[in-house]
Amino acid sequence: MRLLTTRPEAGGDLRTRIRTASNLPSPTAVAARLIEVADDPDLSMTMVVEVLRTDPALSAKLLRLANSPLYARRRRIDTLQQAVTMLGLDAVMTAALSLTLLSDGETMGSTALVFRAHWTRSVHAAVAAQALAQRSGSVPPADAFLAALVQDIGVLVVARLEPDTYSGLDRGSNHADFITAEVAALGMDHAEVGAELLESWNLPEHVVEAVRQSHGFEVAQTDRLSSIVAISGLVADAIAGSAEAMHVACERAEQISIDQDAFTSMLDDVAAALPELAPLLHATVPPADRLAEMAAELIMGRLMSAHATTDRLREDLGRAEHILTAMEQQNRIDPLTHLLSRRGLDVALNEHFQQWVRFGWPMAVLFIDIDHFKVVNDTFGHQGGDEALMLVAERVVDVLREGDVVGRYGGDEIVAILPAVNSADAVAVADRLVEAFRDEPLRFRNGAEHRQSLSVGVAATEHLIPRAAVADLLTAADDALYEAKRQGRNRWCSAPAPIPPTPTT
Repeated sequence: MRLLTTRPEAGGDLRTRIRTASNLPSPTAVAARLIEVADDPDLSMTMVVEVLRTDPALSAKLLRLANSPLYARRRRIDTLQQAVTMLGLDAVMTAALSLTLLSDGETMGSTALVFRAHWTRSVHAAVAAQALAQRSGSVPPADAFLAALVQDIGVLVVARLEPDTYSGLDRGSNHADFITAEVAALGMDHAEVGAELLESWNLPEHVVEAVRQSHGFEVAQTDRLSSIVAISGLVADAIAGSAEAMHVACERAEQISIDQDAFTSMLDDVAAALPELAPLLHATVPPADRLAEMAAELIMGRLMSAHATTDRLREDLGRAEHILTAMEQQNRIDPLTHLLSRRGLDVALNEHFQQWVRFGWPMAVLFIDIDHFKVVNDTFGHQGGDEALMLVAERVVDVLREGDVVGRYGGDEIVAILPAVNSADAVAVADRLVEAFRDEPLRFRNGAEHRQSLSVGVAATEHLIPRAAVADLLTAADDALYEAKRQGRNRWCSAPAPIPPTPTT
């Protein structure tokens, strides 16, 4: 299907009406202020929090969002400062705009059902877009979530300005039916209409263009955000029951280097997040087994087309079941320690690092190693070693602050992200962490005790040279950890200032 075009004679008049109509949705005062200050290079967390304090409903929604499965955490977020630090400005602005759309959609009378159906589609698409962006690695997940969430706002505009457009549609109509009716009546579809409205709101240009291209079936290889938003809409249509949309979405994801395994694991993330997030945004929760069925159908379809004989089909079906089981077990949470997994930790590191790059919000990293862990395994066995890892993880979380992010880097190594912290404060945290293990032994379930020490490497963004990468920060913390171990373990060491860049080969 090609990208829809606009009839000039109809589109020009409608564009003018979008810019001048008084009955269209507009951002709340808080949302408008956030849009206004988003590009301010001197923007601080304190400024954002002060803007948010004027809207208690939005503040409450942000706290619920920060504690939702979309952001896997062990510790509860209790303050706006913590929520803003963890979510970032783009996610805060998204929540503000969602309140605008929800409050406006509730006043639409006879068109409310049309809006609610498309709002659910947008929420499902937003969660899928964030998961796709995390796998793409080239698009900020918060940008993808925001663009996908507002991609169908044009439906609300059309329902207000040209309500007869949807008069021939019933509640069972799919998304393509709406587009066909819009082009026939207006010469343009709601993606173009929505982009016009969002442009008048002064939303970032890349978000506006992603909405404008959200119905394009030709993947824009140079514009990953537009591609991800377009694919997310297809995923939402698949959740609504379109098997064809699911296969098209998977094919288009492969064109931007998201393979079938990554696409299927994305469906797992969406299935985990929607049950709590959808009610938070007043959207419908899909049936619990719907996304699992989609993943199974995807693999089954590939197998059926690739293998003709019954014997080979049975063999591959067994392999597919094994793959599905393994994918279901994959999660952003490490199953042993219940900290973030390596994948979840990488996502969190990149998101917090981008906040430093864009706004100068500081952060520090602690690289933590359990000293002489082999001795634990040799003394207590591997099951005892697993229990020791869990006990260490629990104590690390207890010692660190609320709002800090902790993940298992691999083996017996743990990484902690300390948002809004400078080098001096990070060193104090590391010292407190080392002392906590010196003061009290680990106590196993069988009553055994073990004196366990930690070595900790510390690095902070204030020491980074210009144009540094997140890998430089992590490498500096790892080098500081190595120095702590070289000095005899059971201590912390801090990275030098400035931190040199990671050598390239």
